[in-house]
Amino acid sequence: MVILYYILWTLSLGLKLSVLRWFEMLFYSPSDMTASEILQTVVNGYRFDLMIVGFWLAPVIIYLVFSQLVTGQGLRHPKFVKMYLIISWIFICLLYLKDLVSFPIIKNRLFWTDHLAHPLLNFDHAGQLEWWNWVAIVILVFGLFRMGLFRFQGLIKKMQNVGYFGAAALFLWTVLICRGNLGEHHLRREDCQFSNKPRVEAMCLNPGFTFSK
Repeated sequence: MVILYYILWTLSLGLKLSVLRWFEMLFYSPSDMTASEILQTVVNGYRFDLMIVGFWLAPVIIYLVFSQLVTGQGLRHPKFVKMYLIISWIFICLLYLKDLVSFPIIKNRLFWTDHLAHPLLNFDHAGQLEWWNWVAIVILVFGLFRMGLFRFQGLIKKMQNVGYFGAAALFLWTVLICRGNLGEHHLRREDCQFSNKPRVEAMCLNPGFTFSK
């Protein structure tokens, strides 16, 4: 069933994004980080990762709903959708690569002003990394790129015959993970401000989220 497939697919992809955070937590977390801070970083960080997945897929789902309402035939022009997903996923992976290179040095995420100051990779930061940092980062980002690139083709095929109920369900699930919260407020930076350690807050946040701030 396409609805269950889509839900599990987005949960799985969010988990793959979280692996990059776990890598940072393993090697760069403060030595006095408590068990409560670790748990909240993992849980809230995963919610931010899911939110990025939701915003990445939101244009596809909106187009799916529009196509279903107009033609009654589900997702149309799959090659156009595939092109969007490939280009945007490459951008996301490059964003993570840039952030992973900078985090061991500045102990913080890259915000919009940081990207404006250094549109490309900051070679001052890159030059300070040990060789094993580079090996780990390249493997992680390449793995993320490959997983995302080759997994969404099956999703596109299933969306071509989704039906009205299926389109509505996919739309509601995407809205939910984009909000990241069932309460009054959507997921915000304040949800990562549970510690007095700035580095813990930074690890909880997502490079895609901070890129827009």
